[in-house]
Amino acid sequence: MNRASTIFLLALSLIVLYFSYLIVKPFWEPMFFALLIAIVLYPVHNRVRKLIRSDGWAALVSTLFVLLMVMAPAILLGVKASTEIASLAEWLGKRTAGEGGIARYVLHLVDRAVQGLGQYVDVSQFDVRGAIIAELKKASASFPRLGATLAGNLLSFLASAALTFVILFFLFREGVSLLERLEALLPLSTPQVERLYRGVSDAILANVYGGIAVGIAQGLLTGVACAVLGVGSPILLGLAAAILSLVPLVGSAAVWLPLAIILMVNGHWIKGLILMGWGAGVVGAVDNIIRPYFLQRGLKVHTLALLLALLGGVQAFGFVGLFLGPVVVSVGAVLLELFREESGQIKRAQQNGADS
Repeated sequence: MNRASTIFLLALSLIVLYFSYLIVKPFWEPMFFALLIAIVLYPVHNRVRKLIRSDGWAALVSTLFVLLMVMAPAILLGVKASTEIASLAEWLGKRTAGEGGIARYVLHLVDRAVQGLGQYVDVSQFDVRGAIIAELKKASASFPRLGATLAGNLLSFLASAALTFVILFFLFREGVSLLERLEALLPLSTPQVERLYRGVSDAILANVYGGIAVGIAQGLLTGVACAVLGVGSPILLGLAAAILSLVPLVGSAAVWLPLAIILMVNGHWIKGLILMGWGAGVVGAVDNIIRPYFLQRGLKVHTLALLLALLGGVQAFGFVGLFLGPVVVSVGAVLLELFREESGQIKRAQQNGADS
């Protein structure tokens, strides 16, 4: 009866866990980001909890503090960006007025580029103008769908952000008790559980600090380049590059690459080429130097394993994989170390039994 009861409970638990996974699956990204924020800012919340004796009020204050940290730069960047976009639209309107609209202005620029290229290469076989007109027609036809897609993505992002802060509140309020309950369920000793927790925490902290360092470095380098080359609003562009540096594959190139293209289209070829070379050779290379440095110092894992964790994590999980990949590698390293220690203890016990 005891064996039958155990098997039944185990099978029922597996079924419940599977359905729980299906329920939680759509929300695992907000949950992971809330856990990430809670781990990084736990020392701050711990100080707040010492000042405010109530766990609920302390969690609310800490959550509002995080919300303010996120919203203040976003609002500042949004206000500044809206001003710059308005100025850009006004400038573009003046430039395109003489050409009869944005489409004719683009075609005028294309004609100039083709004429310049025609001095060195035979381009008579290519209908560049026709191809541009066809692409403009496709783009204009897709604008309504693009607007609906952007609106849907924005609503989804806002819902995920709201859920992240709700989960963060409960993690701040009940995080310690949740860890204690999890520790009671694991068939491991307290030091072993602490090492597992430390492996997760060290991986997240090292990755976050590395990401912040990369953002600051790329933002500064982009802003300095824009200031030296005379591109408007270098502070805003540097801030945008710092924020976009967190986006995998695209990164700060979403700032300096369009700027370089705009400079070259407007006839500033040397400035455009300098900015493109600076972005690809210096700004882009910063990520490959700073992030692995922080991760290797924090995790004590081989550089090749960290590189595979970053690339494979992004490939498998998207943006979240940038943080989840190193966590998996770190926990795996801790588990291997625990397994090695357990195997050593078993061998020593067997050896002592054989000697006795």
